[in-house]
Amino acid sequence: MATTITKTVNTVSGGDFTTMQAAEDWFTTNYPDFTSADIAGVITCAGSSADTTPVVVSGLTTDTTRNFSIQQAASDAHGGVWSDTKYRLDITTTTTYATAIRFSEVKYATYQGLQLTGGASAGYINILVYFGAYGLSTGCKFSGCIVRAQNRGAPIYKAFFVGDYPSLAEVSNNIFYGVGFVNGDDSALIKQTNDNSGSYLKFYNNTLYRTDTLGLGVDVGTYADLKNNTIITGGGACYTGADATASSNNVSTDDTAPGSDSLINQVATDLMTSPSTGDFTLKAGSNAIEAGADLSAYFTTDITGATRSTWDIGAFAYIATSTVPTLSAPSFVGRIPSTTLAF
Repeated sequence: MATTITKTVNTVSGGDFTTMQAAEDWFTTNYPDFTSADIAGVITCAGSSADTTPVVVSGLTTDTTRNFSIQQAASDAHGGVWSDTKYRLDITTTTTYATAIRFSEVKYATYQGLQLTGGASAGYINILVYFGAYGLSTGCKFSGCIVRAQNRGAPIYKAFFVGDYPSLAEVSNNIFYGVGFVNGDDSALIKQTNDNSGSYLKFYNNTLYRTDTLGLGVDVGTYADLKNNTIITGGGACYTGADATASSNNVSTDDTAPGSDSLINQVATDLMTSPSTGDFTLKAGSNAIEAGADLSAYFTTDITGATRSTWDIGAFAYIATSTVPTLSAPSFVGRIPSTTLAF
């Protein structure tokens, strides 16, 4: 069994490193080949200050058991709501055609529970988060994260980009939202270009919300399996390109949700508690409740770690609020009759 080596990041104090990139560099320098060293590598991230160093994950040789993981520390779990007091990777770029965060060049890598944000103050961001470069997304998983695109004066083309020819890659239980996009063919919250007929990209139980009126929600290749996703846009199409024969149980605010048992022309405020303020939990009576496909073969929890006892659409499982009845003490009117016991 591979030995697990864990390195901690804390942007304030007490960690092995203060930035995610420094921790990744340590693994690249000391254990570039996990398979020959027979190790698995883990980076856990915490700290109330933003980590503002751009990240490139690359240069590691991995396999299914000797793999690599970057995750939010349990103490800094976001609980499905963006927090400026917990660990977050926050990148501002000033160059044209920039990529801010590259989780793209290591196979069998997992990115779990992270808060990722950024924007461009000059030039423009072509990609905010790049997941799985050409042929290098094999076995990769991006789950339980919040990706937030911000308007910092210059535009963003894509908040999340899936690299060419994804293989066995899974993107699940995430929230993607933001503003500051440009119009054009490449403008989308989620973008995937060339795909792989031999292995579908699995895009499951994600919630996407963009308030501007430009561009698309999800623009994917033909071989993308979309299930249980809720996508809301301010004007552009919610979905384009998905294979309707593989996809099902999606929600859109227009008529583009692909596959069987999908819900179209939905109203955001009827589905979620307060999407305009970043609360994407399902509200009572939402059409997304118990409308999802059973994906327990892949995962059984939602973005917060709550168990999905039934399958709802979007990043959150619906948790009904319990009402405890108020009980009053019984009152007795008149005399309590006496009882005579005969022996």
